[in-house]
Amino acid sequence: MEKQYFVNKEYNKLKRKNAVVLSVILTMMLLSMSAVFASGGNYVIAVIFALLVIVPIIAIPSGFKNYPISEKPQIIITDSNITINDKIFTIKEVLKISVLIEVPSSKIDKKDVEFLEYLRTTFPEDNYVGTFDIIYLDEKGKKQVAYSTIDHVVDALINSAKVGVKNYELKFTMKKNSVVNICDLKAYKEEKVDKSLEEISKKTRKRQLL
Repeated sequence: MEKQYFVNKEYNKLKRKNAVVLSVILTMMLLSMSAVFASGGNYVIAVIFALLVIVPIIAIPSGFKNYPISEKPQIIITDSNITINDKIFTIKEVLKISVLIEVPSSKIDKKDVEFLEYLRTTFPEDNYVGTFDIIYLDEKGKKQVAYSTIDHVVDALINSAKVGVKNYELKFTMKKNSVVNICDLKAYKEEKVDKSLEEISKKTRKRQLL
């Protein structure tokens, strides 16, 4: 078996754009503060604010790295190993896989509660963009995390469990609330679900990309 997973370009381009906009806003604010203090004769503080401008500028390449738009697969799962960002792990080397999916709020508390409960107790459709984290030990025995944000992240987690990853977690977050799915991934099969909740699930795909 070999399964390949790619980034969602639309999602990552939006994240990149947000990173640039945020960096520009922070840069403008810092330069403005520097100018204010300089005009008041507080040159030391003005210099400090001017030097801080480097922080949002450095953040831009980091944001681009975290949200690539490459054509190549970010994660490859086979029967014997999992490759993430060109780093290969055997199944035994994987301590845990954690998937985090951020779902948007409907702005109606009752619907949000129902949907979170649905996500907690029912295995979701594979229509989400999410963060796929592999927790492993480095050469010094310290825990490290390799991660990538990919499309079809649920399917990636299912196949990781099927090839032998024993410890895994599927978490959904909405505003300040979060739930962990309780379903057994290895035993997952397509099942009929409540149609009203199923429609909500499909709509989150579109809202998640906005």
